[in-house]
Amino acid sequence: MPMMPTKPPPLVRAAALCLLGAALFMPSATAGPRRVSCAHAREAINASDAGDYQVLFRGLEDSSSLQAKDTLQFETLAGLASAAWKGADMLEAMVIARRVEDRVSVPNTTVAGAVDAWQQEWQAAGDAAEAAAVAFRASGASHAAAAAYGRAATYLLLSERFSDHMSPPALRVYNRSVAAFQSSLALGSSPCASVRIPYTGPNASSGASLHGYWCTSGTGSSPTPTVVMMTGYDGTAEMLVGQFAGRSAAQGMSLLAFEGPGQGSVARFQGLRFRPDWEEVVAQVVSWAAASLPAFDQSRMALWGRSFGGYLAPRAFSASAGFKALVADGGMADLYQTFVCGLPQHLQELWYSAPQQFETYMEIGASTSLQLSFLRGFGSLGFGSRGFADLYAAVEPYFLDASAFRGIAARPVLVNNPSLDAIAGNQSSLFFGQLQRPLHRDSVLLGFPAARGAALHCSVGSTSVASEAELAWTARVLAAA
Repeated sequence: MPMMPTKPPPLVRAAALCLLGAALFMPSATAGPRRVSCAHAREAINASDAGDYQVLFRGLEDSSSLQAKDTLQFETLAGLASAAWKGADMLEAMVIARRVEDRVSVPNTTVAGAVDAWQQEWQAAGDAAEAAAVAFRASGASHAAAAAYGRAATYLLLSERFSDHMSPPALRVYNRSVAAFQSSLALGSSPCASVRIPYTGPNASSGASLHGYWCTSGTGSSPTPTVVMMTGYDGTAEMLVGQFAGRSAAQGMSLLAFEGPGQGSVARFQGLRFRPDWEEVVAQVVSWAAASLPAFDQSRMALWGRSFGGYLAPRAFSASAGFKALVADGGMADLYQTFVCGLPQHLQELWYSAPQQFETYMEIGASTSLQLSFLRGFGSLGFGSRGFADLYAAVEPYFLDASAFRGIAARPVLVNNPSLDAIAGNQSSLFFGQLQRPLHRDSVLLGFPAARGAALHCSVGSTSVASEAELAWTARVLAAA
């Protein structure tokens, strides 16, 4: 998920203030959107620490025509980190990022121009890596082919991040990315296999299924502790498998990573959208796994959600007593609150009082803000929303109530709480604070000094600091279950 811009360009701010002035005199025919408190939703971020994390795009400055610096860096760091599991070549990826920066730094570059530069540079790298993989495979060099396919998968996926996700060209690139990833698994002797999980739910056609991967921790069929993992607003199962499959196996745990409605391939190729009652999704996943995977151990399961998955997983965990532990990376007590409180005050009031005027302002903002363009694009994909007002209305039901928190707290819970999370703000602390006391003795709010490199949203860019701590905690808790 992208961070919300807190200081729109001057022209856009002026337009918003004019719209707000008009809206204040318009009577409301309905109760309007749900109001939320933003008193503690956004904590001040240490400017010095944040500056230390500006390791890329240093020469790019936001302007009245383009605000893109933080978003480009965040997405690039996610790609760079995949070098730890052979999903990228570190220097190759940095060179690609530098080429993007050179093109985007040209005066008067627009959002469309920035998207074109990003898409073209990463796709060219993906094309080259894919061609190398095909050549290696033809020559019998399976190990080299697996590595090249891994790079191709990452670069092609990155190239699609700011696209119109449902356009035919974007769907083709996304499909190539998934195919390259699966070729990398097959040629690299990975313990992971692609799975299709039967699914029934709103707007699901006959034969609908969820996309995922089953990654065993051993060669036998004996039941092993299992992590059931899901992504969030804009992630994919491939991202999860790349980062966590090998490390889970090293800790003696199998991994079932899946995409639900609204996510990844399921949203793109089956048109299924997010649903608040995620417990219904997870119940179908667990039921299928218990019947289909001999090594899946229902008595030793942990549920894990990243980013927006920090709402989805806790919602399901609360309703299912079968899970022994929960990892929220990070916690998401109220997705709607995150959306609203990421806006400047005058825009919050515009949303509450005049959604149509709010829509007009946000569309103006998206013409200069890559963050807003990203938010709208994945909102359309995951929620089927038609614009910003529709998206904000769609995410309004995605919050955890008191009964959900009561259903969570009696079991072990780990919440990752990055100190420089400019995307979800203070949601992890709010989530942990709402857990009913007393907490389980193993529950923990995990955090690291910014200098450890794990302080961004979901600790993106960190290749081991946060994930190794999370996995070690999960393995210990499941071993004691």
